[in-house]
Amino acid sequence: MILTNSASDPFPITEAKLVGSFLATLLFGFHTVAFGFCLRCLLPYGNPTNRLGAPEKTKMFWVMLWAGIIIWVLGVLDVALALYDNISGFVFHAGGPTEYFTLSHWVMDLRGWIFLVDALIGDFVMIHRCWIIWGRSWPIITFPIILFVAELGTGLASLIWQLVIPPNELLIHTGKVLTAVSLSNWAITCVLTVIVTTLIIVRIWSVERTTNRLLTGRESGESSLYYSNDNGRNAYGSNALRYAIRIVMESGLFYAATMFTLLMVYAAGSNGAYPMTDVVPQVVGISFNLIIVRAARHREKGYRGSTSSRLPSFAVRDPTRRREWSMTFAPTSDIITDVEVQREDGLIEAGKKPNSVLT
Repeated sequence: MILTNSASDPFPITEAKLVGSFLATLLFGFHTVAFGFCLRCLLPYGNPTNRLGAPEKTKMFWVMLWAGIIIWVLGVLDVALALYDNISGFVFHAGGPTEYFTLSHWVMDLRGWIFLVDALIGDFVMIHRCWIIWGRSWPIITFPIILFVAELGTGLASLIWQLVIPPNELLIHTGKVLTAVSLSNWAITCVLTVIVTTLIIVRIWSVERTTNRLLTGRESGESSLYYSNDNGRNAYGSNALRYAIRIVMESGLFYAATMFTLLMVYAAGSNGAYPMTDVVPQVVGISFNLIIVRAARHREKGYRGSTSSRLPSFAVRDPTRRREWSMTFAPTSDIITDVEVQREDGLIEAGKKPNSVLT
């Protein structure tokens, strides 16, 4: 993104660029490590299922894998362009770095496109997760899709306006339109992130309540239920569901807080917006990868030592209602994927729940 320079800013643009490069490089290291662990979780190891328990060639698997690869490649390209930009400004530009960083040039244009594509991929994956968790319900994600289209439109408007600026034109002369459009774009991104994260958390929380009601009867006042699972261990799955809520909330807030900080410093006209725009591509990748990595590690921890590759199933019987529930949990998010109700008279009532995964 193109930012205008304020001569009265106590944080000079030269310092802002150096600080931004340092923070971006530091976070790129975290991004790369998280990406490596993400690949380890997604890629299979000689078995028909990947480490997250989903079939190797499912659509969800490929969406997550290619999204992670593209986000990391964009992060690499952004750091490389930032290095080239700093060398050009501090070493080769005859007018000095202050003048160079206040002029429009192709490096800044290309980094603007990287910023937009990175943010759009992260938001698309977030909406896709929400859609899956809500049982592929289109009404639930209608408003997020509208916000996503608005984010795309304002982002493209900003970049197109940026491209029509003549090379080596002072940005301070053309920055009012860019400021307004960029502020709109980042505000929409913040709202979209908060809404989709909240929808995911609400869905997981509602499933947790349903699980506890089926397994314990506490909420509905039913008699106590007894249950067992095929691994020989008693488990309610409640802790795993709460853990899923926590990792979604932490990753969502991390990204939303970064975008909100960028929005505030940019609105204030501070050069602090330069470091913030430098770190956003890395924050997107870190947030994306940590959900997958933490979910997979939690699954491995919960089922370490088990020789069964099948998802854990629970048989729950209510003596007073002569019913039995058979439930299967998806270990990645520990959300119920199938519920079957069977009466002792042989009548079977089966209902499908959404196959909800955080991958």
